Amino acid sequence: MLLSRSLSNAEIAADAGTADGTVKGDVTNIPAELDAATRVRAATITYRAGLDRDAEQP
Repeated sequence: MLLSRSLSNAEIAADAGTADGTVKGDVTNIPAELDAATRVRAATITYRAGLDRDAEQP
């Protein structure tokens, strides 16, 4: 969800309450999981799939 908002690793870490290093590892793996060549393409896939919406929203 946070990746789809085009946030930096530091911004994602602050929002998620985790370390930058943890985010870096996760963000490195996400494009491969989505069969995307780049982080930007992975963000586009998650956005189009609606994964950018907060879980709290109806």
